[in-house]
Amino acid sequence: MTRLTANASAFAREHVSRVVGVATGRLPADEALEERVFREISRLPEVESPTRDQWGNWEFALGESNARGELYVPWLDRPLAELRRRLAAEHPEWTFEPAWPEGRAFAVCLTHDVDYVTRNPGAGRIAGQAVRDLGLLLAGSASRAESSVALHGMTVAGFQLAVLRPLRPRPERTYEAWLAAEDRHGFKSTFFFFPERLTAPHVFDCSYGYGDAVGYAGRRTNVRGMMREMRAAGWELGLHGSYHSALRPGLLADQRRQVSDAAGVSVTSTRQHWLHYDTRRTPRLQRDAGLLADSTQGFNRNVGFRAGTAFPHACWDFEADRALDLLEVPMHVMDGALFSANALEYDAERAVRHCVRLMDEVESVGGCLTLNWHPHVINDDTYWSVYETVLAEAARRRAWGCSVEMLREWWLGRAKRINGESSVAVATVPDGAPARPGA
Repeated sequence: MTRLTANASAFAREHVSRVVGVATGRLPADEALEERVFREISRLPEVESPTRDQWGNWEFALGESNARGELYVPWLDRPLAELRRRLAAEHPEWTFEPAWPEGRAFAVCLTHDVDYVTRNPGAGRIAGQAVRDLGLLLAGSASRAESSVALHGMTVAGFQLAVLRPLRPRPERTYEAWLAAEDRHGFKSTFFFFPERLTAPHVFDCSYGYGDAVGYAGRRTNVRGMMREMRAAGWELGLHGSYHSALRPGLLADQRRQVSDAAGVSVTSTRQHWLHYDTRRTPRLQRDAGLLADSTQGFNRNVGFRAGTAFPHACWDFEADRALDLLEVPMHVMDGALFSANALEYDAERAVRHCVRLMDEVESVGGCLTLNWHPHVINDDTYWSVYETVLAEAARRRAWGCSVEMLREWWLGRAKRINGESSVAVATVPDGAPARPGA
């Protein structure tokens, strides 16, 4: 392994300190451990390999842990859990900061990528998306995968308009059902909303507006009204950044403002759409846009531990050789990866079994299992039943069920307690809107 810079070594030791729960000064020197931790949580393997899948993403098959058969275990956390046990045995006089509130053994972070807002979009919305896709095809720059998605979308749109689908709405569960399912266990979650205006559209991007009509709580409203009611009820609203925003400067700041304006609150958490992400560029773009937490590092076509960890960690800026004030909340399970035809293709029983297996692993190291269920799948009984079952199992084990925002506030406040600081500062974001305490 390459010897770490002083900043990289401090970055790794700080992560070990947060996981173990004691100040860095009490940690034994272990250069090999620091190098291993830095390599994984900085995502150096993704910098070293330029290979990406047909959608432009770094996928599970490219990872070293997949080659070793360790994709489904938080292998990086195991030596840290053992270090905590050893130090506790050697130093019974020390106080170790609990990993989670109320002494909970582990956490589950619940998230939702809002790709669609209704099964019943209006004719104008359907036609608008088809026109967008046609324009992108005619531009001639689309790859084979992108062209396939565009042609499929245009075909579906044409069929819907031809059979007058907007005049025959389909019954659907509406979004308050997600809140009710989580609230039954005292859990909260984050809903990542897409911007409604794009200066650089892509065929993979979502298409809805904040004035679009939706059903919510037994009545008709629009997306903006629904967002504000969800936030008032205690759920977090975040940004689902467009495909190109992962690589092009300036896009995320505008998109964050759009979602913040619609939500009526400063948005500080994000996940990139399609999990499009470059570890050299995306984290800096996110932080430059005033975002404070990301949850993109996961897989589209498998589940597991992309960085070998079930713990949040700071992102690393390779160009500046320093940690960013941006917390990564690794994503471990996405619904599409469990059920889609180009992924694991599980039925409900196998999906639950695999999720529980991952929960076992996370509980064993005291980490956080992050789930991502798309809200529009609420009408699919398999997707819905698996989510409800996994929530019930987490509640049975007394996990802390939280949003990204809640997790970040807790984790950074905990870091200050570990370092002996008595208060948590209030961060500000570039547009001048104060973030929540500890953000």
